[in-house]
Amino acid sequence: MIFNYDPTDTFFIYGEAHWCSYQTDTLCIFEPKEKGAGPPKTFSRKEIGFLRGSNHWRYVPGPRTYERLKKAAKSGSKDLQGAYPED
Repeated sequence: MIFNYDPTDTFFIYGEAHWCSYQTDTLCIFEPKEKGAGPPKTFSRKEIGFLRGSNHWRYVPGPRTYERLKKAAKSGSKDLQGAYPED
């Protein structure tokens, strides 16, 4: 799996909070954190790359991802690169 997102991670896409409900090697389905805030959004790796380069994407790691990053940072930069999700 290319995407290594945790359900507690938050993604602000076009100003709305989402979470990644389903992920494969090529796509990720983002559902709104607030119920009834709209339909899920499906993005491919290429589309996510485009959004990351724009001002319409912000990634906020959840508590489990934050702890994984913190633990990897203590053991060295190579482990940190492997622990950080490719967002």
